[in-house]
Amino acid sequence: MEEDKIITTASELISEHFLVKISDVQNENMLREKLEEIIANLIKYNFERLVQGLYRIDVAEEKFSEAMKESDFDLLVHKITNLILNREIEKAKYRNRKM
Repeated sequence: MEEDKIITTASELISEHFLVKISDVQNENMLREKLEEIIANLIKYNFERLVQGLYRIDVAEEKFSEAMKESDFDLLVHKITNLILNREIEKAKYRNRKM
């Protein structure tokens, strides 16, 4: 039950920060799959919005720069997705503890 709340909160945070709609997410794997699609599209078509979202969620610039060195597109998407998920799940856990 606690994990459901965390995933719901994380998906809401991601939706807010990246100006996208993420719904019907029941677990971390589903959230990861949806987020990877979003990240792939942002890299291809709206890189500036990706960077702005990363700034808003406070992903470390060094970690993002390191991920951007990846030449394989799928691995690049995976690494950026992990950075976002780790940060947003961390925030979601904190927010749910306060409630």
